[in-house]
Amino acid sequence: MNKSSKTLYSIKQFVGGLRKNGTAWYWTTQALDPSSHIPDIKLTSVCAFLRVKEEPRKLVIVKNERGYDVPGGHIENDESPVAALQREIKEEASAILDSPTPCWILCSNYNPKQTTGIIFFKSYCTLNNFEATHEISERTVLLSEEFLDCYHGNRELMQHLLSNAELPF
Repeated sequence: MNKSSKTLYSIKQFVGGLRKNGTAWYWTTQALDPSSHIPDIKLTSVCAFLRVKEEPRKLVIVKNERGYDVPGGHIENDESPVAALQREIKEEASAILDSPTPCWILCSNYNPKQTTGIIFFKSYCTLNNFEATHEISERTVLLSEEFLDCYHGNRELMQHLLSNAELPF
């Protein structure tokens, strides 16, 4: 990525919601490239923008109890972010990753005493046979626009994250 394209993904803030005391908390996005330093914050979760080589313009999406989302989950105490990602992608999407690359850190200031974060990766993957579980009822492959139409969360935030989720064909 050249220097001019890095400015397209500058740090941006999105309202996350309200704390119990009524004050707002925020998500802050920070784009990453392979040479980026991962900020020294408590990473709690991993997610991935997955693509299959046969349909590189489409994303692998899962449906959980909240609705359609990118696959991911919590990092266990003894796991690295990449190990957690591999485990979660296998569990949720029945997929095997091919060289995951970090693309975003999504930081939360919900807890004013400690900033926490979610690290997003982008990767091609190989899809295995999928069987629904109690956590994931469906796996599908959609264009980004189709995913945004059915995404359960903050669409503006997800659209921003998708801006740095492309992979070379």
